[in-house]
Amino acid sequence: MDFKDKIAVVTGGAQGIGRCIAEEFRKAKATVCVIDKQPGDHFVGDIADKNVLELFVKEVIARHGRVDYLVNNALPLMKGISDCSYEEFQYAMNVGVTAPFYLAKLFAPHFGKEVAIVNISSSRDRMSQPQTESYTAAKGGIAALTQHPEGGYYRQVFGNDATGNKAISSIYYLLTANDISAFHRLHDMVEIWYFHAGEPLNIYVIDPDGSLTVHKLSNGNEMQVVIESEQWFAAEIPSKQGFCLVGCAVGPAFSFEKFELACKDDLLKLYPQHSELIVRMCILETSCRHRGFVHRQVRHHRLGRFAPHWQVPLFQRLHQASPR
Repeated sequence: MDFKDKIAVVTGGAQGIGRCIAEEFRKAKATVCVIDKQPGDHFVGDIADKNVLELFVKEVIARHGRVDYLVNNALPLMKGISDCSYEEFQYAMNVGVTAPFYLAKLFAPHFGKEVAIVNISSSRDRMSQPQTESYTAAKGGIAALTQHPEGGYYRQVFGNDATGNKAISSIYYLLTANDISAFHRLHDMVEIWYFHAGEPLNIYVIDPDGSLTVHKLSNGNEMQVVIESEQWFAAEIPSKQGFCLVGCAVGPAFSFEKFELACKDDLLKLYPQHSELIVRMCILETSCRHRGFVHRQVRHHRLGRFAPHWQVPLFQRLHQASPR
């Protein structure tokens, strides 16, 4: 994968997962700007400090003029309720939540045309362990700022996690008036959408043979819709008003490695008869064949557009870094 002439910012990029991410960007010919407390040939500073963040952003923009990728990776302090002071807890929040927010805000006027923000989260955001409360709260905060890759907002309620469940997963999924669920498909998985509340929702399904079906998910029409493996599908609120809350169940349990976000150019070649719909309902402009790698060539930037690292395999070597 070639990232020549791209500018990537990685927080906490001097060790562990952050170092792995930075190295992979460099191998792909990107220019990498790292900020870390550890000494080295990068910007040395503590991202919990507002002044440090402002100086770092000023230096990056002075040198490169823009940013194409912002990876919020820096590790928050991990301490528990019995030994974590107020100041330490606040410090964890500054590193894990405030800094990602503020960096996105400062870099926003300088983001490139096609930019991605990647927030590194953890399964701790929804299943805390004893004496890790500062870390858990920070990961919960960054997860709350993170959208689903296809658009919209979600919260997993049951899935492929530490319980060992592999059979089924379930999420709440929310679309607001101007959101879309961009065209995507699942490999070797079936998904069922259940209407819960809000405005009627259109779900567009394209079969491999090119036939298009429009399902109207609402209290007065279809209450549930089944999407088979390999079908491309997308969704929107046609009225562009209010919200729609649905439940999505996937079997076997959802895995981002079997999730593929559609690239507009590829889909147009396959199904030119649906060009208007495809142009409107795709967020990836150009080809990105690596399944599960969903942060390339995105049309719009938005804080937290992408899912946490335990859901999206950013690089092949990511698993070799120290676990979170």
